[in-house]
Amino acid sequence: MNIYLVRHGDVHNVNKIFYERLPRFKLSEKGKRQISQTAEYLLDKKIDSIYTSPLLRTRQTAGIIQRALGIPQVSITKEVIEIKSSFRGKSLHVLQEMNFDFFFSSMRDSQDETMEQIVERMQKSIRN
Repeated sequence: MNIYLVRHGDVHNVNKIFYERLPRFKLSEKGKRQISQTAEYLLDKKIDSIYTSPLLRTRQTAGIIQRALGIPQVSITKEVIEIKSSFRGKSLHVLQEMNFDFFFSSMRDSQDETMEQIVERMQKSIRN
């Protein structure tokens, strides 16, 4: 069995914020083109299933690939959702200053998801 992990394409983010799990962030036109190219790459890979998080941009990404590959259905699961972080909604400028280091920053909140929790969540998704 082969598993292909695909990140969503470029996102329409006019305010340049860390959107993380925020709803209603959609693919930009560039992002749609990126995913169309990804779908072309995947055409000969014998893919049976597509799983996506419930976020709009990921559902759009999965839909583009689904249509290109002729897969009848997309499964939605929260296990493959973005990191849970207290940096949600903050300016990308703030995150650039800390080199996007969500895991070791002194600014991180104790409730932020750890790398270990992300690995556990992703492994659970793959096992199911």
